[in-house]
Amino acid sequence: MQCVSTRSPNGPYVSLCDAIAKGLAPDGGLYVPEHIPAAREGDVLAPFFVDEELDWALEKIRFEAFSFPAPVRWLNERLGCSSCFTARQPRSKTLARGFSPSA
Repeated sequence: MQCVSTRSPNGPYVSLCDAIAKGLAPDGGLYVPEHIPAAREGDVLAPFFVDEELDWALEKIRFEAFSFPAPVRWLNERLGCSSCFTARQPRSKTLARGFSPSA
């Protein structure tokens, strides 16, 4: 999976592993995948890790990144959404930290 900076959509491209390790692109932009792969049955993350060095560690990454509560507010019987903000800390920040290199 190749990633590119939101500030430089024409490149340079880096691997997903490099994007995770670097955090921010040199130009200060966020790394995003060059395309969004189709999800496998019930698994949204696995397609991003195909042929990546971290493929073997996906389960550990998933467990550590998603180990916080994410309450769902059901909009109807089939559709729900989860808030990415709590009074203590934005969940998006917690999620990002889970995918960042350990200090």
